[in-house]
Amino acid sequence: MDNEKNEEQAQQEAVLMVFSNHKDDKQHMGVLQGLLKMVYHTVLTNRLAVMQAKNSETGEEEIVLVGVEQDGNSINAFPLFLPLKAEDVAKYIAPDGNGGWLEPTPEQVEVAL
Repeated sequence: MDNEKNEEQAQQEAVLMVFSNHKDDKQHMGVLQGLLKMVYHTVLTNRLAVMQAKNSETGEEEIVLVGVEQDGNSINAFPLFLPLKAEDVAKYIAPDGNGGWLEPTPEQVEVAL
């Protein structure tokens, strides 16, 4: 029954939302959509995990989202994404879709801080 549920979930079609100023560049949009499809597939097939890993450059421990593959009795994990730290969120400004950027409102700046 679990396999049927996993297959059913894997067959669901995700709504791929991409926010970019390069919406007319089909190759660029294809890359972004492919990345998002990979994320959905990883989640829907229960192959996403969290790892507290050591950064080999800094020596610091960091949280990393990883994809996992099971090979017999062993599990292989491969890094996919680094979640943003709360203090880093305010660094990023969304594209307006027309080549510009959406400046945050004062309320958004207060919440981000």
